[in-house]
Amino acid sequence: MGMWHLFLQFYPKAQTWEELRHREIKPFFKTIEASFRLRQKKYILSGETALANFSDLSSPEQDHIAISSKEFAALEQDQKKEDANQKKIVFEIFKEAPHLFAIDGYLNPVEIYLTLKNYPDERGQLSLKQMLKKFQLSVIEKKKT
Repeated sequence: MGMWHLFLQFYPKAQTWEELRHREIKPFFKTIEASFRLRQKKYILSGETALANFSDLSSPEQDHIAISSKEFAALEQDQKKEDANQKKIVFEIFKEAPHLFAIDGYLNPVEIYLTLKNYPDERGQLSLKQMLKKFQLSVIEKKKT
């Protein structure tokens, strides 16, 4: 019988972040805008809503909610039809349960960055930098040529 040796190595946070931020990773696989009546369940806020929590960005008119496909299917089944009087919500359907790494009811900053890093608005880009700075993560500027 052979013996197994397990070797676990942790990389420095800066090195891990530098490799991760350049990857094209999309934590969610689709976005759905709907007017569902939400129950009192605590949902994880994401997208611009979460970014506004971690920065000076103004909260968007529509809430963004991170939800797993299983949770969304249950929510959809619970609804008879869309409620026209209800404000539309942007649901970001995640591959994995978003609450696993959420911080105080908001999507974590790494996933926020990965979903919004190509945000077209300059205010959003500045807010991403502000949020990352709070968590001691940096974004190196691309040199303009």
